[in-house]
Amino acid sequence: MFQLSQTRLRRPLSRTGLLLTAALTSVLTGAPAHADLINNTARVTMSYFYNDNPTLRPKDSPIAPASTSIIRADARAAVEWGTARTSASLTGRVNRPYYTNRSNSDAEQTNWYIDGDASYSTILNTFSVAGGYSQLGVLSDVVGEGTDLPGGGGGSSLNVDDTVTRTSVVPAWTWTMTEKDSLQTIINYNTTRFKLDNTGRADNDGAQISLNYSRIINQRWTLGGTVSYNRFESERDLPFGVPPIGSINTKLSSKSTGASINLSYAWSPRTQFSGRFGRTTTDTKTINTPSDPQIPTLENTFIDAKNSLYALTLDHQGEITRWSIAASRTIVPNNQGQETTRNQLTADLVRQLSKMMSFRWDILAYDQIGVNDNPENPRNEFRYLATNFGISWRISRPLSFAATYTYRWNNLTFRSPAGTNPPSFNTTETKADLHQIGFSFTYKWE
Repeated sequence: MFQLSQTRLRRPLSRTGLLLTAALTSVLTGAPAHADLINNTARVTMSYFYNDNPTLRPKDSPIAPASTSIIRADARAAVEWGTARTSASLTGRVNRPYYTNRSNSDAEQTNWYIDGDASYSTILNTFSVAGGYSQLGVLSDVVGEGTDLPGGGGGSSLNVDDTVTRTSVVPAWTWTMTEKDSLQTIINYNTTRFKLDNTGRADNDGAQISLNYSRIINQRWTLGGTVSYNRFESERDLPFGVPPIGSINTKLSSKSTGASINLSYAWSPRTQFSGRFGRTTTDTKTINTPSDPQIPTLENTFIDAKNSLYALTLDHQGEITRWSIAASRTIVPNNQGQETTRNQLTADLVRQLSKMMSFRWDILAYDQIGVNDNPENPRNEFRYLATNFGISWRISRPLSFAATYTYRWNNLTFRSPAGTNPPSFNTTETKADLHQIGFSFTYKWE
């Protein structure tokens, strides 16, 4: 059921996105005339930004960071449909940046997003499916949205003309066993494909099945548990030599099992707390095959790598002020095709200053290392920080204005063994940051 394809795709999976779009559109357009709810929205945003280091190049890079102005056009549309038993939604988005500093012109790529979901409910059962498809320029993916280290060969070669395609399909079934007990099964399948080869970035496939049990204890407390099984596979080609004289093909496969205890607590009608505490065991196999047949293939196997995971969230939804704080330790793949443990902290605050004006602040910070690494001396460690401040003003019902400031910082640390008695390491650090200010106008149709 979870056997994943070993074939390395060389082109983005645009067909998957088209099939997903067609399937969800057929659900939407097949809505009967007596539908309880049909809601359509659309909006267009024009933005201007000034950025002093759009590619997050290190300050000691052979190619110095170059500032630029960025003009971006963004359009999105959404449709929602629902009846007493059935609901569905589909959202599409497209945007494209323009860099006034033409040295960044190869990063000007059109970014596409499609997300949708559909569900059907009976008295005791709910069946649902959610899906997503995106095709993004690599700067929009790994720098603009802070998902991971840019990678792309390191040094001054970021390969910013690369494109990444991500797809996901998540079917689920929920069974209401009693008034207080429910059981849910979720299957999550996702893929990542990069257009360019020999950049050090990795294509990957992931599949997970989880079984969740939940019981309502009283009006405030809900307790439950989850068991899960996960498979992950990745493949990449990394060039070696200066100039490159060959490459090493790396294939990684892993299997993980996990279990967790889940709880939620209603602090008040507007304030909620949720928590999850668990443990996973991961077996990983890596095969490195050089392009030169005279160099032997190297195979590494790591068995029973154990990691403790958690997720804590405190959320408040007030009439004037809304805020949330979340801390977690999870396993996520990076763009080099490795599974990593990520310690992450997020927070956001929205304050209504008046009926027409609001203030927003958010922050994302994380630290990640390989699942098989020693936390005290990891081989590679990546730290990332991003924060945004903004004020939005609703000029009229359809028209709004926003002004924002963004700061991003990352730090990549490489550690290689230098001695065994006593153990010692050679450490190399690469740091980069950026500042960005901007403003935008959004026009919305409802």
